Amino acid sequence: MGPRPRRPLHQAWFPGPGSVARQRKRKLEWLGYALTNIFAPVNLLVMLAGVAGGILVGALPGLTGTMAIALLVPFTYGFSPEEALIMLGGVYVGAMYGGSISAILINTPGAPASIATTLDGYPMAQKGQPEEALAAAATSSGVGGILGTVVLLLFSPVLAAVSLQFGPPEYFWLGILGLTIISGLSAKSLPKGLMGGLFGVLISTVGLSPSTGVSRLTFDVSDLLGGVEVIVALIGLFCIPQIMTMAESRGGTLGLAAFRPQKGRSLAAMKLVLKRWGNLLRSR
Repeated sequence: MGPRPRRPLHQAWFPGPGSVARQRKRKLEWLGYALTNIFAPVNLLVMLAGVAGGILVGALPGLTGTMAIALLVPFTYGFSPEEALIMLGGVYVGAMYGGSISAILINTPGAPASIATTLDGYPMAQKGQPEEALAAAATSSGVGGILGTVVLLLFSPVLAAVSLQFGPPEYFWLGILGLTIISGLSAKSLPKGLMGGLFGVLISTVGLSPSTGVSRLTFDVSDLLGGVEVIVALIGLFCIPQIMTMAESRGGTLGLAAFRPQKGRSLAAMKLVLKRWGNLLRSR
């Protein structure tokens, strides 16, 4: 069986006018139905409970939003489809923000998406500004979630059509792009950044080869046949050094400055984030 023929890219970006009109009509109908259901009192309570639970799960290193959704799926069997989807979506969104809590306070991301938060959030906590860092993270997560939802509603057909055009060459260059980003994040020490990137590539090769099925770097350990999960690598690279730092420091602290709560600090941080909308858009 030969490879699946690939549509020309211009057809993916510019479908026929009749197709666009039908998609737009269906999308407006679905959007109206969704809005009428989201703002129902019961669904708002379900959403609030899901977001609160997601924040708690995301703040715990080792527990991700995907894991929380997998655990909550059996509990949603008694819900209506709308309530179940709203709760699971709230859990995932809350977990994305919850991961920044541990990233800011203990320099350990609770989720893979919160790795970049450790670069600026933890230094702010060391200076006695954890409240500002948490407020900025919450504002960025909220604005990013709203913008992401709008973009998904408007451009999901186009993005889906373009993603179907991806093949091995495109995935290869995406991997190269990810490695080159290391140079931007390792401005102070490029050799260390390159060594870290190569070490990550080495970890990704552990397990069965997806193309040949040959085991690689498993050392006859059956538990390594499935590879090394991202969250496991995160715990090893972030949590263990922090635990050793706490063990070496007096009183088990992480060198955080004394926190003195002041009225209006969170609100000022939120206003500052919204004022610098250029940085906000780039970070999302």
